[in-house]
Amino acid sequence: MRCVCALVLTTAFAAALASPAIAGPGDPIPQFGVGVFDPATNRFYLRNALSPGQPDFNFPFTIGLSGLITLRGDWDGDGDFTPGFYDPVTERFYLRNSNSPGQPDGGNFPFTVGLSGVIPIVGDWDNDTIWTVGLYHPASERFFLRNSNTPGQPDHNFPFTIGVSGLTPVVGDFDGNGTFNVGVYDPVTEHFFLSLTNATAPV
Repeated sequence: MRCVCALVLTTAFAAALASPAIAGPGDPIPQFGVGVFDPATNRFYLRNALSPGQPDFNFPFTIGLSGLITLRGDWDGDGDFTPGFYDPVTERFYLRNSNSPGQPDGGNFPFTVGLSGVIPIVGDWDNDTIWTVGLYHPASERFFLRNSNTPGQPDHNFPFTIGVSGLTPVVGDFDGNGTFNVGVYDPVTEHFFLSLTNATAPV
């Protein structure tokens, strides 16, 4: 089954919905905290509650590279969200399984699709509780998703074309079945376009 949905929202509300959801049918709504990353010190500051206070986690995650894109996901399926990086120069992911200093133990691997200007995304593409990586190529409006945090070819490779440029990829469990799917957000019209399957989307 395939579905593309368009929603009109204000920019502030749209930003909140762009974060991936992980609840399935009947599950309680997950509670997320907040965090910031300081690229000057390669340090994460994470708080478990949506309230003022000191960081519950305060740690460096250093791999000796600049220009990295920060990520967060449950790389080992234990229910905890931990940090990661994507290096657009080497097209490599670095993932850590705990909110503590150390080396990438959740994955240290390239994911190369032979295209420049890709945007990293993460989600549970196969409903196994483990978040894995993906890439979105805005120029071709194409998604490349992998079901394991290891080197290899995309397990899902499909276009998601709506004929609009300047789109932002979004990820979430849009129908509550436990599998994450993809979509795009158009900041000009403030529209979301969401699919319920990780396969070729309607053109």
